[in-house]
Amino acid sequence: SAGVVFGSPTVCRNIPKELLGIITEMNHYRIGKTKFAAFGSYGWSGEAPNLIYTYLRARHFQTVGAPYRFLFCMSDSEKESFEKYILNFCEQIKADR
Repeated sequence: SAGVVFGSPTVCRNIPKELLGIITEMNHYRIGKTKFAAFGSYGWSGEAPNLIYTYLRARHFQTVGAPYRFLFCMSDSEKESFEKYILNFCEQIKADR
């Protein structure tokens, strides 16, 4: 795939261990040109989307923009903003082809 978007809630100030397992098992040499983005919800601190980027960058994957974060559930305006976020991500992928 040319692009992957990970979504995650913040659970106990972290990402779920299953998602961390997926990220740490990805082989950079096989999918090094894939672009990544992340989004997620939070209740207090909102670490999950930022941690996803931190883990991806530590493993030398390309991330696009900043992670998209929202409090609990997306409002209508956040849904529109998120749609623009995803469209921008897709445009970044198309620009590199």
